Formats: sequence, structure tokens, C-alpha cells
Amino acid sequence: MLKNRKSECIAKIKELEQEARSYADDENQELYYNLANVWRTKVDTLNFAIWNFEEIILRST
Repeated sequence: MLKNRKSECIAKIKELEQEARSYADDENQELYYNLANVWRTKVDTLNFAIWNFEEIILRST
């Protein structure tokens, strides 16, 4: 489930970056790149959760 969510977040990042490139003005580009950075933070959090979950499983076996 976490890995699926991570894939969804990565797809959203790509979508936001593509949207950013479609704007000619810097203000809109910056907005979409900042939104992509928020989604990158979500991916980082999911990476940590996945790693933590795997560690717990390894220790319990």
C-alpha cells in the first residue's frame, strides 16, 4: 500500500513539473515547482515509513 502511494506521489510530481513548464511566467512556474516540492516531501516521508516498516518486519522474524 505504501509503495503504491509512493508511485502515485511520483506521478503527481511529474504532472506538476510538466504543468510548471507550460507557463511562460515565472510566478506560475514557481507555484507549480513549489507544489512539486511538497509532493517530494510526501515521497520522503513514505520512503521513511517503508524503511521503518521493513525494519520492524525484519526484527520480528
